[in-house]
Amino acid sequence: MRLRLGHVILAVTLVALIAAMICCAGCPKRPETVNVEGGGAGPATPSGGEGAAPSSESYVFIGISTGAEYWRAADAGLMDACEALGVTGDFRGPTTQDAQEQAEIMAQVIGMKPAGILIAPGRPDTLTPYINDAVEQGVPVICLDTDAPESDRIAYFGTDNYQAGRTGASILARLIQEAHPDDWAAGKTFKVAISSRPGQWNLDERVRGYEEYFSEEAPQIEVVQVFDDETLANRGEEKASAVLSAHPDLAGFAGVNAVSGLGIAAALKNADAVGKVQVVAMDGDEGILELIDEGVIQASVAQRQYWMSYLGAAYLYGLKHGVFTAPDGDGVDAEGEIPAEIDTTTVEVNKDNLDAFRTPSQGAKETMPEEFKAVIDQAKGA
Repeated sequence: MRLRLGHVILAVTLVALIAAMICCAGCPKRPETVNVEGGGAGPATPSGGEGAAPSSESYVFIGISTGAEYWRAADAGLMDACEALGVTGDFRGPTTQDAQEQAEIMAQVIGMKPAGILIAPGRPDTLTPYINDAVEQGVPVICLDTDAPESDRIAYFGTDNYQAGRTGASILARLIQEAHPDDWAAGKTFKVAISSRPGQWNLDERVRGYEEYFSEEAPQIEVVQVFDDETLANRGEEKASAVLSAHPDLAGFAGVNAVSGLGIAAALKNADAVGKVQVVAMDGDEGILELIDEGVIQASVAQRQYWMSYLGAAYLYGLKHGVFTAPDGDGVDAEGEIPAEIDTTTVEVNKDNLDAFRTPSQGAKETMPEEFKAVIDQAKGA
């Protein structure tokens, strides 16, 4: 009796297994999906390039200090480009400037194996090994806003920071001359100080631009100090106040990062020196715009960070889909080759054009050349 029961159980089990096998053989195989942090797998989206781009195809931008208002426009540029391409955009980075934390985030992103990485390396010496590691693992990297020129990144898109410094210097020289026409004509020397974050490549380049412009074009202007504001408004205020105490005859301040102007402005207000010291800030964040409107800051050198990330995502997409090729290093941009460098340029912001910059794109989106706007269509093979 026990033997027969075992036979029955075995027979039932075999029948069930055979039925399951027949059923599975008639079913289509479920496609594999890939999930990347910041986006999930989804249906394929026609791309116009080689093959189709699944919505899980992710492009990641790692900013320097994502808590700063400056990066909102860069985030918008990334997301607009990715939406147009039917792919996922992922914007991340340390809230405040921290090169080591940025490196750790970069390591995590490399492990995600995204289709491409955009990064604004806060400190090139710290981030270069991580950029090289990403490229070695088959993840192309484009630097935006600030460069790591000794790394294996394939391109740099952003402000020509040296030229941005020269632009700021020319504006500050003009403002000082307009404020002191007789003394300027008499050849008097004017003192200025620069608020920066030494060691950050893009800011160092801007400072170099300021110093060399003054030396070459306005030798009457002397840079008496370059101080570290730590990219914090309160620290910048402390340092700027100390400069004012040491140099009560200071004629001008230059700020070369997005918060430099805020610290300088606070120090001038505390010292009752508004209008007595000419100020050229950097970028077009709302706080800077308000201070220009108040007359505390006379002008600012605004960047076009929206287009940095927009172009970066478009070119990485085109590279992945065989539309573009990486630069070959000969300095000549052949047809279909990603430019090794793109200068997205700057524009002076002052009271005359203030309202144009009170938009999420900080006035940059509307003023970029049409050939930049066309890169998305080129990337899709349209």
